[in-house]
Amino acid sequence: MPTLNFLESTRFTGTLIGNGDSVSVAFQVSIDSCGVLNLEFEPLPFTDPGWRIIRWPRPGRNVRYLQLEGTSATGDQIHSNTFYLTSFNRGYGATENTIQYCGECQQAEIERDLASTVQHSQLIWHLRQFEALGPLRRDTNFARVVASGSEARNNPKELTGYIAIEALDKGEDETWWEQSEKLVDHVARVMSLARATYLSPPIERRTQGTTEILKIRNIEIGERPFLTPFHRHNLQQIFDRACDSYTDVSTILKSLDPALQWLFSTGRLR
Repeated sequence: MPTLNFLESTRFTGTLIGNGDSVSVAFQVSIDSCGVLNLEFEPLPFTDPGWRIIRWPRPGRNVRYLQLEGTSATGDQIHSNTFYLTSFNRGYGATENTIQYCGECQQAEIERDLASTVQHSQLIWHLRQFEALGPLRRDTNFARVVASGSEARNNPKELTGYIAIEALDKGEDETWWEQSEKLVDHVARVMSLARATYLSPPIERRTQGTTEILKIRNIEIGERPFLTPFHRHNLQQIFDRACDSYTDVSTILKSLDPALQWLFSTGRLR
């Protein structure tokens, strides 16, 4: 399985932008084994812009998103257009008052350099509750699809499975990435039916050349399967069919996505 060393606690400095103001901020970022992005902001001197950027929505209104961007000492970059405040702390000192933000990102993207060059670009979906004795492998006309997964032992939300799309040569372009997105989306939807749990990635990883991009989503998906139709030891044939059928039935199956999410939701009576 691809390494799960997503991001150890790293300090970023950058800017928080919104409500007509911008504030310089410093914050620690980490990604845990469940694919959750954790942010811890350092206190900063209290200023009028730093206070005005805090604007809570009225009851019943949508969350007000802010833009968060930052760079680490090693050049890693983080960006989110969907950061929102959950609370803040005021500090009162003899010479200076401070304010400390607390918040989360609905979605975020981290770009960083790899230690070495990858020979073939990869698109990887890291998944919860996906078990498969593998790795499962299947070649298509433009990519190799690999999948595997183990049981989550400590926390049911741990990322223990993955589906990866790997380029067969070094000639990948934007069209290849678009095809790969459609392919992994279709394969995950078919395997959701096979394993009776909705598979959607809290973390999507892209590697190309010496660059790695992590796309993190704050989602609660990842329910324990109930009466799985296929045992995790017997998934190769349905996996092969998933890889071979995406050009023929992916649009039809995608139209059933709301029903699949409901079918495998935690709120349904078992």
